[in-house]
Amino acid sequence: SAEESCAYLKAWQKIWNGPIFSYEYHFWRAQFRDPGLMIISRRIYEDVRSLKLLDIDGYLQDGSNKHFFPHGFHEFIHAETLVNRNSDYDALLEDYFSILFGDDYKQVLVYLNGVSEAFGEKYMAGEDYTAGASDPLHNPERGVKLEQVFEMAAVARSLVAKNRQTPVRVQALAWRLLDRHAEFSEGFAEVLATKARGFDKLALEMLNTFISRFCRHNYELERWMDMGM
Repeated sequence: SAEESCAYLKAWQKIWNGPIFSYEYHFWRAQFRDPGLMIISRRIYEDVRSLKLLDIDGYLQDGSNKHFFPHGFHEFIHAETLVNRNSDYDALLEDYFSILFGDDYKQVLVYLNGVSEAFGEKYMAGEDYTAGASDPLHNPERGVKLEQVFEMAAVARSLVAKNRQTPVRVQALAWRLLDRHAEFSEGFAEVLATKARGFDKLALEMLNTFISRFCRHNYELERWMDMGM
C-alpha cells in the first residue's frame, strides 16, 4: 500500500543522506487510460508538487517516450513543475495550449476535457463497474457517457476544418493530430460503449476492426503515438 511504501521510505531516509528519487510510471500505461490526457496532466502536477512533502528529490519515469497524441501537456507540466513546484497549473495550461492551437484553444480544451471525462480514468482502469458484475468494464451508465464522444469528435473536426490552413507550422501539426485524435476517440468510444453494455463478443470484434483500421496511420503518427502500446 502507499502507507507501507511511505513507511519504508522514512526508514530508509534515516540511514541515507543522499538524493532520493521516486521510480514512477505516469507515462507507461496510465496515459492510455486517459485519451484526452487532461486528468493525468492534473494528476502529474499534483504528484510532482507532493514530492517535497516526502523529501523526495525528483522522478525517474518509466514509459513510452513518444506519446504526444494529440498534445504533450502532460510531459510539459511534468517538466515545468519539477523545476518549479510553485508553478501555476492554469497559467501553464493557457500558455501551452494557446501556442499550440491559437485563438480556438479554449474550445479545444473543452473537447479534451470532455473526452477525458467520458472515458473516465477509473473506468479505464477497471475500477468503476456495475456492482456485482464479473467484468471490470461492465457499466451501462458509462456506455451512455462514451456515446457523447461522437458529438465531441464532430466539434473537434469543425475546429480542424476552420484552422487547417494556418501558416504557423506547430499549429498546423497540432490541428492535424487533433483530427486524427477525433477519429481515434470516436472509434475507441464505440468499442467501449459496446463493451460497457455487456456485448463482449461484439466488442472484441469491433476492437480488432478498429485497431486494424486506425493502425494504418502508424507511418503518419509514429513520432507522436506508440501504436505498440
